[in-house]
Amino acid sequence: RAHQRSFVRSFVRSFVRSFVRSFVRSFVRSFVRSFVRSFVRSFVRSFVRSFVRSFVRSFVRSFVRSFVRSFVRSFVRSFVRSFVRSFVRSFVRSFVRSFVRSFVRSFVRSLFC
Repeated sequence: RAHQRSFVRSFVRSFVRSFVRSFVRSFVRSFVRSFVRSFVRSFVRSFVRSFVRSFVRSFVRSFVRSFVRSFVRSFVRSFVRSFVRSFVRSFVRSFVRSFVRSFVRSFVRSLFC
């Protein structure tokens, strides 16, 4: 009986040890794999997202800035030029027309009065 007990004890010990070892190994492997996968995924996702967002933001900002600058410059130039031209034309036309009309009227009045 004592021999059987020691056999059972050694069997149980070796079984438990091997079970624990294999369990720990498989657990650690699977945990490391899943953790690494999730960590890498989250790291890559966050890195890519932040990189893309910051790149896009900075690119868009710089693009918008340069676009707005060039657009405003060209718009202001063309608008101011056209506005000034039309303003000057209309001013000159109205001034000249009114001046000529009033001059003609006064001249005609002076002739006939």
